[in-house]
Amino acid sequence: ALEFGVIDEIIPEPVGAAHRDPMGAIQLVRTALQDNLNRLDAKTPAELQAERYARFRALGKFTTR
Repeated sequence: ALEFGVIDEIIPEPVGAAHRDPMGAIQLVRTALQDNLNRLDAKTPAELQAERYARFRALGKFTTR
């Protein structure tokens, strides 16, 4: 999914898995959300719209190597 652009990133689990360290998992999600929201906030609405349009138009397009 990451390679095809369907998702932006994979948030890693804390050592031992999220069920063993729920607060660590929450912090990793919080950090990922803050980072992504900061990246979005730095762009204009027109830039966001153009990027979203290009991204979703590219979904499903495959080339052979």
